[in-house]
Amino acid sequence: MNIETRTHLRVYFLQNYNFDNLNDKEFEVLVNDLIASKESVHVDRFKPGKDAGVDGRFFSAKEHEVIVQSKHWIKSGIAALMRRLAKDEAHKVKLINPKRYIFATSLPLSRADKIKLKDIFSPYITSEDDILGKDNLNDLLAQYPDVEKKHYKLWLSSSSVLDAMLNSALTGRREAKRDQIIDATKMYVVTENHSNAIDKLEELHSVVITGEGGIGKTTLADQLAHYYVGKGFELCVIEDDLSEAEAGLKKGRQQVFYFDDFLGRNYLMAIEGRTDSRVLNFMDRIEIDRSKRFILTSRSSVLKQGKFDSDLLGIKKVDKKEYEITISSLSILDRARILYNHIWNSGLSNEHIEQLYIDRRYATITQHDNFNPRLISFITDPDRVRDVSIEDYRAYVVEKLDNPEDVWAHVFDKQIDEVTRIAVFLVVYNGTAVSESELRSAFKHRVLNDGIATASNVVFQFDSMMKVAVGSLLQREISSTSKGPQINLFNPSVADFVLRRHNRDSATLGAFFVCLNTENSLVNLKSLKESSRLSKELYYRILSTLCAEKINKGFSQEHPKYFTRLLQMISD
Repeated sequence: MNIETRTHLRVYFLQNYNFDNLNDKEFEVLVNDLIASKESVHVDRFKPGKDAGVDGRFFSAKEHEVIVQSKHWIKSGIAALMRRLAKDEAHKVKLINPKRYIFATSLPLSRADKIKLKDIFSPYITSEDDILGKDNLNDLLAQYPDVEKKHYKLWLSSSSVLDAMLNSALTGRREAKRDQIIDATKMYVVTENHSNAIDKLEELHSVVITGEGGIGKTTLADQLAHYYVGKGFELCVIEDDLSEAEAGLKKGRQQVFYFDDFLGRNYLMAIEGRTDSRVLNFMDRIEIDRSKRFILTSRSSVLKQGKFDSDLLGIKKVDKKEYEITISSLSILDRARILYNHIWNSGLSNEHIEQLYIDRRYATITQHDNFNPRLISFITDPDRVRDVSIEDYRAYVVEKLDNPEDVWAHVFDKQIDEVTRIAVFLVVYNGTAVSESELRSAFKHRVLNDGIATASNVVFQFDSMMKVAVGSLLQREISSTSKGPQINLFNPSVADFVLRRHNRDSATLGAFFVCLNTENSLVNLKSLKESSRLSKELYYRILSTLCAEKINKGFSQEHPKYFTRLLQMISD
């Protein structure tokens, strides 16, 4: 048995795609590519729209027209498909009157199913070989592995790649990150940014994916990591500290290191902790090792400020490894594919979806100046629009596009209570993840001061709040480098919303910073001033409030670093 035959058999026995991570358009392209390989012809595709029963077309040796039709009906069963074909599609085929008709579906088909399908499309389907079900498509993928590799999202869901991901020795937050990467694959749209970032990784072995909030930095970085795991690289997810990555660096072993948001929300904290120097030194080691890749992400504004404040980031010329994603780097076609993919996977009702197609309203979305993937995720989330009527949905979408900073407003004002808002605000103003014990203490201080809770029920209030907030606004993480659970924001855009809402309210800001007895909160306060997100006047007012509340009540031996930092800030 030759190598090629063994490879085909291995793929046959290992791969059993159900194609659920492809949308219907991606499935059509896959079917056309498989038929093109099988028939050794070029299959014409047609622009999206009402297909009139034609998803692909080619001409036989006798110049007879051959029509290809694909139905990706993973959300419905075979009975529903049969009814639809008999009612609508059979008539379309009769009007076209092709010499040969090939039908493909992602559903598994029995021998009886194929007989029924042949009868529905008689006399245009002359052989059951021209009826392709799930198993037939997997057989063709085994015969034509180049087609599998061409379809990136399909290849990433292969059993070999999935096994490599699942067999990664990860724990806690790293395991959650791996699962997030796998789950997000079906939502991914391969754009030019993908190939450009891979080119940079192949040349320099490191890439820093930058861009502003919501543009898709983490999504791109996730799939770059996924891509390299598929190529046989070991996945090494860095949490907060490079120590484990440095210790885990194995000579000669293919490894991809992934450090999401390496400067964090607070660049001053990263620089003071010398994260910049250690990251850059690690990049130097990776650059000379052809078996290693290093993927990092950072907001453009945070990295820019970091370069300004860190001599190393400037001297080391991190610029050459930076790849920035901007709205302008997404073509109108890319935007349309992103929108379509979100709609396909969203679970939105057909009535809501139809509102986006009336008079080509989707063009308003794809051409909008504020288009970004995170915003598209918001406006196509059925849970967020369940209270929006069908008639009002289009206006809702336009409003969110025109005022993207308000995407969290409905959640904060209508969907959560005051105690949950307080907890989220405390995490935001801490500037980074806060230990659960510190958050509990700050929460208790704030709700008791406000009279929202009593000493007898404050514990119940906190525990109830955590059940509501974790998984939607907050995330609870257990790290190997920290003592006890850490609480962080579920989505970094929450911080943008909260800071914009309170950036002129010294009384509100002061009250929250008073409750936070963490050094990180003080570093964050200074960072907000340095990045001009808080005015100097407001910064001084908050410092005065902290001075009155903390210093005048006496030095606390429990938080010496906090008081040392506060005194230094007042002195400065």
